[in-house]
This record gives sequence, structure tokens and C-alpha cells, in this order.
Amino acid sequence: PNDAKLIQRMAMLDDAPNLNKFIGLRFLVAPCQPTGNQVVTVLAKHDAPETEKRQRQRQSKVPSSNALHFDAWWSEYPRKKEKKKALAIWKRRKLDTLADKIRADTITRNEVCANWKAGFICNPTTYLNGDRWEDEIETNRRPQGGNGQSETTIQRHERREREAFDAA
Repeated sequence: PNDAKLIQRMAMLDDAPNLNKFIGLRFLVAPCQPTGNQVVTVLAKHDAPETEKRQRQRQSKVPSSNALHFDAWWSEYPRKKEKKKALAIWKRRKLDTLADKIRADTITRNEVCANWKAGFICNPTTYLNGDRWEDEIETNRRPQGGNGQSETTIQRHERREREAFDAA
């Protein structure tokens, strides 16, 4: 109710509150007089200013250009893991400005990168956090072992020892 004395008692205040401040903040509506001497007051919660949190939530539901560029890149990226985390990284790092470069790199790597063709594709979060679009694209495969698989670290170490022994 728009009654300063009642609000003072309910809120246990020493002095009567200034109702103009409540009206200014739109917690109360200015009184109107529909009949006789009665004063009617309406609590206007629906008219209260929108909080920042609600405003951000409402805005996040509207697809932003970040989400559109991210979705285009995501459709090109061959490994589909941790999409929410990748989107959060995209937005946090504001990668919208580099979207064309990132998409072009992803497409090129899909077509010519030897490691990607062999299935060695990093997670999307690693790609975005590590600025992997700046990395050199490897078009040649690593040396093969005798069984047609990639050379392991141990095999590489043994090969280098043999080469050093032969050179000596």
C-alpha cells in the first residue's frame, strides 16, 4: 500500500520512508483516486527496471553474430568435442574478427594436412586456445616404421642411436 506509516511499521523504520523514492524507482505507482476519498496503490513489480542479469540472459537467447560465425566454423571442424567450451572460448577471445582466417585454415587442414588426414586432430578447445590456425601445415607424413605405422618415440630414439653409431 502507498501508506508511509504502514511501511514504517512493517519495515521497522525509525522515520517514515519517502514514498517518492519508491515511486521514482517504480516499486510503487503514484496514487490515483477512482472513487471518493479512497486512495488505491498498485505494487508495480512488473514495471521494475530490468536487472543486468536478466538483461544478459535475455540477450544470450538471441543468436549473436559470434554464435553464427562459430557455428560455421564448427560445421567445418572434423572433431566434434566440447562444443559449449569451445563456444565459450570463441566468445571470450572475441574470435569473430578472425573467423574467416580460422575457417579457411580448418578447410585447408582438412584437405592437405597429413596429420589431420591420419586422424591426429586436436580437440576444438585446444585448437582455439593454442591459436593453431597460426601453425604450419604439415603436408608430408613422418617416417614410417617397418609395419606401416607411424614411428613411435622409442623407435625414433633407437633409429637415432643406430645413426649416431654408424656415423662414429
